[in-house]
Amino acid sequence: MTGVQTCALPICFPVTIEKVKAIRGVTYRTNDVAASLGIGDDREHVGVLAQEIQQVLPQVVLQAPFDIDPTNGSISGEHYLTVQYDKIVPLLIQAIKELSAEVEALKARGS
Repeated sequence: MTGVQTCALPICFPVTIEKVKAIRGVTYRTNDVAASLGIGDDREHVGVLAQEIQQVLPQVVLQAPFDIDPTNGSISGEHYLTVQYDKIVPLLIQAIKELSAEVEALKARGS
């Protein structure tokens, strides 16, 4: 099969589980800074913190599009980050598969 990827390797256990355990889901409201940048509202949101995700899965964290100048620098000087949530899904899928296999092995031992 020909594609656009090279060297597609599976995400490895136990690293997968440890990475998932390190991710903290949060609820938050945007603040006045977000409003001044045109990205704020008064609703409650759910998500993860880019700075925390960057520690365990840096490939899914990018500079926030609203903060990129023409030279790829930070417009604000704050270097705001954003998370590509869709890129976290493969990690979660692999973690679920691995936990499922572990549960099945434990069940088999108990039978």
